[in-house]
Amino acid sequence: MTDKDKKNQDELFIFDSKEMEKLASYESPKDQLRKAKNEKLRQQETYVNEEDGLVYNENTQNPFTGAIGEFHENGQLETEGNYKDGEKHGLQEDFHKNGKLKFRGNYKNGKLHGLVEIFYAKGQLKLRENYKNGKHDGLSEQFDRNGNFGTSNYKNGKLHGLYEEFYKNGQLMERGNYKDGKIDGISEKFYDDGQSAEEEKQRIRLISKELKNIANSKINSLEPVILEELKKQDLSVLPKDIIQSMTLLAFSSSTWGDLAIEDVAEFFDERGNFLDEIACTFGKGPDTPMQSKPGKKIST
Repeated sequence: MTDKDKKNQDELFIFDSKEMEKLASYESPKDQLRKAKNEKLRQQETYVNEEDGLVYNENTQNPFTGAIGEFHENGQLETEGNYKDGEKHGLQEDFHKNGKLKFRGNYKNGKLHGLVEIFYAKGQLKLRENYKNGKHDGLSEQFDRNGNFGTSNYKNGKLHGLYEEFYKNGQLMERGNYKDGKIDGISEKFYDDGQSAEEEKQRIRLISKELKNIANSKINSLEPVILEELKKQDLSVLPKDIIQSMTLLAFSSSTWGDLAIEDVAEFFDERGNFLDEIACTFGKGPDTPMQSKPGKKIST
């Protein structure tokens, strides 16, 4: 490693519990870590054991207990957290380079447990949710930079119960329900003036996992079609009467049923023109409101 590379590295300072006691007069762990960095009480290495996933002290070869602090190049604290017997345990906070809080959450025996909050670089709240033994549990609140926000509920790591999205003026944008991670029943959509839009029922099904024999499939023209790993030529294999009577949905990677769809949904018209893209995890609920993008032609 060159001297230039060393200068570009973030500084990592690790202190065991006894050393932190020397700085107990400081008000918070953050202040303690800053003081420890300035006094350079000790700088040491840790490593993660691939077999058990625990963090070990390289010098003693024992599971690490204590505080870890990592700093940005500009001297601002990047992350601080506590470990117990090699696992994250207790409060952990991450910070943007401007010093503002980025992440705050608690760990219990290596797993997120309790309230978790994530913030934008300017300080606005981005996400507030709860965890129980490493899984989403209870209310989750999401906020985008434009002022829109939404709420959803989790049970044992899966979306379960009411979800709602709101415009920045407080008007309801969308409301629906989930059951065991899947959309359940009818969702209601509203305009930003409060007027109810047309109710839509979830009617999406996987036609062909491997994009084979789609042209021979019996497709209900009232249902959108999911195409996995869409290629330009894929639209040409669909019967024209089907293409003209429905909106096509394409995912770069998708499954349906027990497995959730993890990527962005793209919407095309009957000619292959790109309509919209939804930044969401289909099957798990919207992360952000729908965002329209300029149309683009897909040749067939």
